[in-house]
This record gives sequence, C-alpha cells and structure tokens, in this order.
Amino acid sequence: MKYSFFLKITSFKNCFSALVIVLFVFAPFSSQGQVIEIKKGFGGHSFYENGELLSLKEVVKITEANPAAHDFTAKAKGQSVLAGVFGFAGGFCLGYVAGSAIFGDNKPSNDTYNYGPLFAGIALIGVSVPIAISANRNALRGVKLYNDCVQRQSSFLQLRCVMNGNGIGFCLKI
Repeated sequence: MKYSFFLKITSFKNCFSALVIVLFVFAPFSSQGQVIEIKKGFGGHSFYENGELLSLKEVVKITEANPAAHDFTAKAKGQSVLAGVFGFAGGFCLGYVAGSAIFGDNKPSNDTYNYGPLFAGIALIGVSVPIAISANRNALRGVKLYNDCVQRQSSFLQLRCVMNGNGIGFCLKI
C-alpha cells in the first residue's frame, strides 16, 4: 500500500502546518532502536552503537525493549561477572606463587614447597575460561536477536520525502 499527501507551501501558515505534520510523522520513526554493530576482537566480541563502544551493562540496558534478547544479554552479564571473579582469584593465586618463588624466603624445592596455591590458581582460571566463552556467546546471541528485531521493524514502514510538480510531500509505504 502506498499513501501520499502533498502540501503546496505558499504562505507561512502552510509552511508551519507542513512542519508540524513532518514532526508528528517522523516522531515514531525516530524512537526506533539503533542497530548494534558487532566487531570480533581477540578476547571476544565488541559492541558499538553510533561508533561508540558499549559496555555489557549498556548492551543489557539497550536490549530491554526486546525481552528475548534481554534474557540472553542479562545472562551474559552475570556469566561475565562470575568469570571475572574466578579469573581474578586464579590470577591472584598464580601471582602469589610467582611472587613467593621470586622474592620469598622459601625458594621452591621438590620436598618443601607447597604447590596448593599453584594448582588452585590453574584450576580457577581453567573454570573461568569456559564461563567467559559462554558469556560471550550469550551476548552475541542477544545482540543478533535484538538487531534482527530492529531491522524487521524499520523495514515494515518506509517514509520518503517526495517533490514533484504538485509540491513537496511525504510518501508512506506499508
């Protein structure tokens, strides 16, 4: 379906009414969500909107409009925090072992050294990696789902500015 209307702008009154009509027609289209751009990096994916890097917290906030996408991104945020906690604890254990081996009084020898913190650090980092991979995967699913929904909504209605011999007008295609 195609709906068109034209206004001949001959006076200030017609110009003002045309401006009011344009504002009311464009207002619903300007409130639609923007597509979140996905860039693959070394540690996972980065998300950008209008060229600005988004944190996972901001992605969760943006995807609130789409409940299915919001579920994925909220789950990804929780998993990311959990992976960060395990990774930090594992890194601390490894750093403690390395620091005590380099600067400590008790140099490691095969019979007197306590290897517990070393193995605990390796285990904690080993647990954090799959959780971080799962968080990245869920964030990617949520953003793709959100983008699909936004692109479907924006392609549903098309509004174009038209100029011809009758004047200036707008064409709304459904």
